[in-house]
Amino acid sequence: MLKKVSREYYNAGFKYQKWFMRFGPQHGIKGFEENIKVIKAIRDALGNDVEIMVDAWMSWSVDYAFKIMCALDRYDVLWVEEPLMPDNLEGYMRLKN
Repeated sequence: MLKKVSREYYNAGFKYQKWFMRFGPQHGIKGFEENIKVIKAIRDALGNDVEIMVDAWMSWSVDYAFKIMCALDRYDVLWVEEPLMPDNLEGYMRLKN
């Protein structure tokens, strides 16, 4: 389903696609794996012809964000939007470092 939808968007001219991660730390390893599957399916469907972005809905912890960003690196994700709450400056500094 994701492959089909991402192809439809691509064929409509969307060469940059932002996808929303439905799962956070509270969903455990199963949710983590589901998030990765979304991006893998899109990359498998479209190859490197599309830029993929991720929106985390300000719902991740620092540790979860770091872990999932490392896992997403192999899929060449362009950026992750709002992994943490906007006022979590210390958390963003930890991620940056």
